[in-house]
Amino acid sequence: MRLAERVRKIQASGIRRIFDMAATLETPVNLSIGQPHFDVPEAAKEAAIRAIRDGKNNYTPAPGIPLLREKISAWFHRRGIDHEAVMVTAGASGALTLSIMSLAGPGDEVLIPDPYFVSYKQLAITAGAEPVTYDTYPNFVPNPEIIAEKITARTAAIIVNSPNNPTGAVWPEDVVTNIAKTAEKHGVAVISDEVYDCFYYDEKPFSPGKVCRNVITINALSKSASMTGWRLGFACGPAEVINEMVKLQQFTFVNAPQPVQWAACEV
Repeated sequence: MRLAERVRKIQASGIRRIFDMAATLETPVNLSIGQPHFDVPEAAKEAAIRAIRDGKNNYTPAPGIPLLREKISAWFHRRGIDHEAVMVTAGASGALTLSIMSLAGPGDEVLIPDPYFVSYKQLAITAGAEPVTYDTYPNFVPNPEIIAEKITARTAAIIVNSPNNPTGAVWPEDVVTNIAKTAEKHGVAVISDEVYDCFYYDEKPFSPGKVCRNVITINALSKSASMTGWRLGFACGPAEVINEMVKLQQFTFVNAPQPVQWAACEV
């Protein structure tokens, strides 16, 4: 049968190919996928079990249960990230998908750092947009001037990822601020993937959501709480963008699993 052009354009995840290969080995040192070495917090496990037994197994509002959204909003505020709206998603990948689909379409461009997390390029292509990379070599920190030169009338969004996957580099505050303000000046959205923000050694990661309104900030419990298989992510940002992401979620992911949302309230 005939397949859609969009799926013919995207490639299967190289990370998953290596992950599947490692599963066939007896004692591999598996560096292919972002799975923390520690276990899920006991409080989260017990809360999920309790929610299931209490019958909290049905649909939730598309943006998430109110208690969790309140906790997420407070968490962002404590980190100095001002925002107008928050939502719960099916993992950070769900938030990335919804944000890119809400911001970019055919004829648009999405700027992504090189090297990049595998999903960025493929999600831009799926949205019908063109992924345009910006260089971070040799020290894996981008030059804001190079990014500014790549912004055109077609640029819909710039993806910022610090701490970076796969390099682990933490981008300095002045670099992140410069990128965010340059994007704001051109009316371009910033998608800030901050899933690894709890993994750093020296300089603490800085969020562009602290300095500009045009930022969709994405995080999850996959890395910080080792809940990779639970698929619990969240995003905050301008209401006009988050509201559209919620609308898309109604017709795609519907909502993050309810027991997992109650578990997240205890993390």
